[in-house]
Amino acid sequence: MRFKLCFLLIPILLLWSLPALAQDRPLLILRIQAEHGFTLDGRKAGLSGAIYALSRKSALYGAQSLQIAYDARNRPVLMRLAQTMTQDRDRDALIDAARHLATVIQPDWGQVDTDLATVMTPPLTEFIQSQKASPTPIPIPQGKSGNLSFVPDQKLAVLDLPIQAVEETRLGEAAVKRMISDTSFIFTPKVGDDGPYIRYHTPNGRFAGGLQDEGTADTGSWMVQADGQYCIEQAPSPVSQCAVLYQTTPDQYLSVPILDQDLDGQNMRPFTMVFGNPAALVAPQRSDATQAAVTRMILRGNTEERRTPGGTLDKLYLDPTGTYRGVQDGEATQGTWTVLSDGRRCLIDGDTQEAECAFLSETDGGTYRLYDAEKRSLGEALYRNGNPSGL
Repeated sequence: MRFKLCFLLIPILLLWSLPALAQDRPLLILRIQAEHGFTLDGRKAGLSGAIYALSRKSALYGAQSLQIAYDARNRPVLMRLAQTMTQDRDRDALIDAARHLATVIQPDWGQVDTDLATVMTPPLTEFIQSQKASPTPIPIPQGKSGNLSFVPDQKLAVLDLPIQAVEETRLGEAAVKRMISDTSFIFTPKVGDDGPYIRYHTPNGRFAGGLQDEGTADTGSWMVQADGQYCIEQAPSPVSQCAVLYQTTPDQYLSVPILDQDLDGQNMRPFTMVFGNPAALVAPQRSDATQAAVTRMILRGNTEERRTPGGTLDKLYLDPTGTYRGVQDGEATQGTWTVLSDGRRCLIDGDTQEAECAFLSETDGGTYRLYDAEKRSLGEALYRNGNPSGL
C-alpha cells in the first residue's frame, strides 16, 4: 500500500469523516489520543485501507499533524508525523514527539539501538538554518527503515516510521459471552488502590465485585449486547455502564468504557481472567424474589410499612416520580427509589446518599420479607395502596 505525501499537506475536507460508531476507532488510535493528547480530526477509507488524521497544538509541542495508515486487512502499517520547522524549539518538539510515539507503534523500541535525537538533529538543524536538507533514513534493526523528509515551500519536516504494533482484537458478542460466565475479571490496580479489583460473574447474569481480600463491595447484573459491548448495572443505579473489550495478548485483556457513545480512553483498564470465584464474592440472587416488573408494581405510588430487625417501624411513601418521603428510624427522611433489573428495590437517602437495596420475598400472609445481596434480613414489610398516612 502506498501513501502519498499530499494526504498530509491538504486540509481536511469533506472527503474525511469521523468514525460514526465508538467501535469504529482502532485501539491504537485511542491510545495515541489518550496517552499523547492528539485529537482525531477525520478518517479517509478506501479499498486499499484507511488513514486516520490527528493533530495537537500546545505550548510544549507547538502544532503537530499525525497520520496513521492501515492496510486493507485493517493492520496499522505507517505513522507520519509532521511539523513546521522555523526554530530550534520546533526541532526539539518533533524529536520528543517521535520518541514517545515510537514506543506506541514499535513495542520493542526500547531494545532498538537507534537514537532518534542523534539521527534527526543534524538534518533538522540544517533545514531550520537554510531551508535545505536531504531526506534522511531512520535505521530500525530487524525492520523496515523510517524516513525524515522535508517540504521547503511549506517549511515542513515529515517523519515516516513503520508500525510493528499488532492491532489488538476487539471481542464480539459470542467471544464475550463465552469468556464471562462463571469467571472473574481481575483488574490491574489504579494508582492509590490497595490491590486489584475483582469482579465475579455468575452464569445467570449477576455479578459481585470488590478489592482483593476485602470482600464484596459492589453488586449488580451483567449483560452482553449484540455488538459485543459488555454492560453492567451496579446497585443502586439502574443505569447500564458499558465497555468494549479487547484481547491484547493470549492472557491479557483491556476494558475501554463507553462514555456519551464514545470510547473513553482516559479510563481504560487492563485485566486478566480466571475461571470461578476464587475471591468468594457474594453475587445478588434469590430464587424466591419478585421480578423487577412485579417489584415496580408493588412499590409505585404505595406506602412501605416495614418492621426492621431492630424493632422500629418505618413508613415510606414511594411516589410514582421516583422519590420517597416518610419516617425512618424515628426521624423524617426523604430520597429517591429505584428498581434494578435483578428485582431489588433501592432506597437512596437524600442527605447522605447512602443506599439500601433489598430483594422482596412474598410470605403466605401477604407481607414481604426483605433481604440484602448477602442474604441478610432487612425486616418484613407490608405495602399499602396509596398514601393513607399522609406522608
